[in-house]
Amino acid sequence: MMIEVLQEGLNIDLFNHLVIIKNILLKYIPSGVKIKLLKSSKGV
Repeated sequence: MMIEVLQEGLNIDLFNHLVIIKNILLKYIPSGVKIKLLKSSKGV
């Protein structure tokens, strides 16, 4: 029972870290690059 709770906690932790990393990357990527990425992803 405890192991399941710990695993769930770890998954939430990992997800939070991914969100933080994504936010940091978005903050440091120049807006021009962001626009290019958005256009290329829409084109696919």
